[in-house]
Amino acid sequence: MKIDTYSHANFQVATIEKSTPVTSILLTADCLFEHSSHQMAINMIYTDLLLAGAGQYNRDDFLYAINELGANISVSENDGRISVSVKTLDKNLTK
Repeated sequence: MKIDTYSHANFQVATIEKSTPVTSILLTADCLFEHSSHQMAINMIYTDLLLAGAGQYNRDDFLYAINELGANISVSENDGRISVSVKTLDKNLTK
């Protein structure tokens, strides 16, 4: 397994390479500005909006397109961090 980390001004990127037929992407953003019920509710709304679709895609069309690519996507919020996870088989990346 090979792990590389790249530092930028406001974030870091880590890549992990290993022999597996699955490609995974995990993006996590720290969005906790204050520990309040208001901020936690906003973060929960953000997670829902990330799956709402965009442009010509509504939510159902967006999720259907992800599924047609043989991938799955999940968005979650925990302790002020919003995470987006995408997984698919390597063979599906040529679509």
